[in-house]
Amino acid sequence: MLDPALAAWVEKVIADTQSRQISWKSVNPTTYLWETSPPRPARVVLQRVERVEVLQATAIRPSQRKTITTLLLQAFDLSKPQAPVVATLNGADDPETNDALKVMYETVARVATKETLEFLNSLLPKPSRRDEPIEKWFFVIAGTENRQVHTSDAIYDTEAEAQSAGTEYLKNNKAIVMRATDPNEVFTVMSGRQ
Repeated sequence: MLDPALAAWVEKVIADTQSRQISWKSVNPTTYLWETSPPRPARVVLQRVERVEVLQATAIRPSQRKTITTLLLQAFDLSKPQAPVVATLNGADDPETNDALKVMYETVARVATKETLEFLNSLLPKPSRRDEPIEKWFFVIAGTENRQVHTSDAIYDTEAEAQSAGTEYLKNNKAIVMRATDPNEVFTVMSGRQ
């Protein structure tokens, strides 16, 4: 049975891996490595271990090979000579431990794959501006309850440009805008996509 404190630690590592607060490196197709820096230098190794069991033949069935997959996590304290193993969680010892480590391993593998794809995609040439869909923006001056007071005649390339132009328009033409409405009305600038 997995100790509740260790189970909570495993859950925290999974959450921190998903949020990329913990960064794992792939050492080989079945092993991931997480290293920490001083003041507490450590190395955590998460490994998928496969072993083949041969089931003996019986009178009604021939011998069969069965692959058993377990997971192993080891933590090493790098601040000490020979970096001794400080903790070991071995899925071969307990199905509950193996299940928890399996979730961790799958999370680490999924995040590593995503990071690899992000890196590979960053190598591709960026699409030219002509290939991107053209979005144009406008601004709207709105009063209380989003009642439209003024819409821009101009079209802007970005939402930020439309917001800025709307804010400038409101500042320069507040008297005109206010004449069309209640003097106590509060105005907001909104942008819209064309």
